[in-house]
Amino acid sequence: MAKVLCIGMDDAVMQTRQMLLERAGHAVTTVRDLRQIVAACKREQFSVAVLGHHLPGKEKLRITNAVREHCPGARILELQASLSAPIPAADSHLSVTDDEFAQELIACVNRLATRKRRRAANR
Repeated sequence: MAKVLCIGMDDAVMQTRQMLLERAGHAVTTVRDLRQIVAACKREQFSVAVLGHHLPGKEKLRITNAVREHCPGARILELQASLSAPIPAADSHLSVTDDEFAQELIACVNRLATRKRRRAANR
């Protein structure tokens, strides 16, 4: 089981992701903004942070920086719409248009949760 921080703007989509990940045995916390990210990271240590595909690119970068600062050790999975460019700072990327998205989401979270994040000096 991994502790997963899901970050997004669309409540219905976030509920679906939470349900999928919880059914797979993960503990999920959902947040919508930077203030909530910082507060969640002060309460818990997360293995994986999932960035929703509705977030604008610049916001994904701000969120990635906040996760790196406040949730040390968390791996970042960026979910992407079909035409969006990936943010290079994420540890992994997954298209939400994939036919097997639900299974791929769980597999990717499982894979990221088992890997330790390298310290910045080791990159």
